[in-house]
Amino acid sequence: MSTFKKIILSTLLFLFSIFLTKQFFFFTSPGIAEKTCSKLIYPILWLSNTLSSPIKKFLEEQKIHKNTVAKYKKLKQKYSTLKNKYYALEAQFIYLENCEELRKFKERYNKKDYLIAKILIRNFSPEEHYLIVGMGEKDGITKNMLALYENHIIGKIVEVYPYYSKVVPLTDSKSKIAGYTNRTKAAGILIGINDISKCKFQYASHLLDIQEGDTIYTSGKGLIYPEGFILGKIVKCQKDKIYYKIEVKPELKLDSIDFCFLVKQKDINPF
Repeated sequence: MSTFKKIILSTLLFLFSIFLTKQFFFFTSPGIAEKTCSKLIYPILWLSNTLSSPIKKFLEEQKIHKNTVAKYKKLKQKYSTLKNKYYALEAQFIYLENCEELRKFKERYNKKDYLIAKILIRNFSPEEHYLIVGMGEKDGITKNMLALYENHIIGKIVEVYPYYSKVVPLTDSKSKIAGYTNRTKAAGILIGINDISKCKFQYASHLLDIQEGDTIYTSGKGLIYPEGFILGKIVKCQKDKIYYKIEVKPELKLDSIDFCFLVKQKDINPF
């Protein structure tokens, strides 16, 4: 800083100090020096006030922002906790709702040996039909156990792994289930054709009366499927030489269920 600037600054400070001393200690009417000094000081006071107000406002806004952010984080955490609780309760509700029909059926018929399994995967391709259920060796599942839904036959267990099992449903081409019609007890074999909407009912004698709308039940003839479970309804029926040519629509929609019963044949008594 140059000597001249130092002199000017020192002079202003000196005049300011005299002004303050006189104002605070002597309480006399302002003179020429005081008036001159006040004119010099006023820009400084104005600038100080002008600069301090925005700074003060900025600091207050920063404090409010900080408090708001803290409250927002707390509310966000609380919301996340409540949302997770809601999802957990909703999942429990959906699970119970989906199992309700099966649980009522189990209680009604006292099926203490029935296991309720969740269907994890469905495959209904033109080449193969199967279901993967969430129970396996660790749950006591064995090969050839039946998969049921209320009094409907779904199929049987064909492969068992530690934590899941594979079910071949009645619509798969490898499935063959002995059955009979409800009106005339015409016997035949329900065979899957890899079509979720229909199966064939073969080897039913043309000598017996069979009509569209008849219901097909399991006959119990064989080593796997017991008698008295619903398979489907006849939707097309015509005589073909010594047998009928019959198309059956499964009564149970396999693509709409999420749970099923798994049970050994010896533990079943539908009546």
